[in-house]
Amino acid sequence: MRQSLKVRDWPPVRRVAAEGFELCGLTAHHIQPFYRSIDDDVRHWLGYTQQNVDSFGWLLQLVVRYPGRVPPLRPLAVVRDDQFAGVYLLAPSIHRRDRWGVQLAWWLAPEARGQGLGRASLDAALGYVHRDLHLRVLMVTEADNVRAVRQIEGAGAVLAREELTTLANGRVTMARRYHHGTGST
Repeated sequence: MRQSLKVRDWPPVRRVAAEGFELCGLTAHHIQPFYRSIDDDVRHWLGYTQQNVDSFGWLLQLVVRYPGRVPPLRPLAVVRDDQFAGVYLLAPSIHRRDRWGVQLAWWLAPEARGQGLGRASLDAALGYVHRDLHLRVLMVTEADNVRAVRQIEGAGAVLAREELTTLANGRVTMARRYHHGTGST
């Protein structure tokens, strides 16, 4: 079994082509659509406050200024017909008790929702993490977020646990934590 790579050793993002879209590294061209994609739906389900949204500024500047470097939080753009359609955020595990390698968060731009892109792009992102980074994935969502639960479970993730959690905006919710990857159980 191959050992997981340390974050600083992660390879540069390569384009991952799929049916009707691709995953690629974020560029300066994606910054404004990225911010526009964080609508009320995204803020609700992810518990984002304006401070959370503003905090993406440093990451986006780093990614654009040093495209060959690996930031501590790796963003992957979902691009369809040369237009930004969503984003995946890969955050490395920093907790020793966690037996997964990366936490995956994502959302689609409002105009890209409801067209089957969520499930297809999740499959592509999971493939990228497993194939290129050789890591297991943790995905967390609210039990009430039916679309996300359906996508995650449909991708073969295993429910690890449910627990009450407080989001950044102060909202308390039942969170579901899923593992995906070799030996997910």
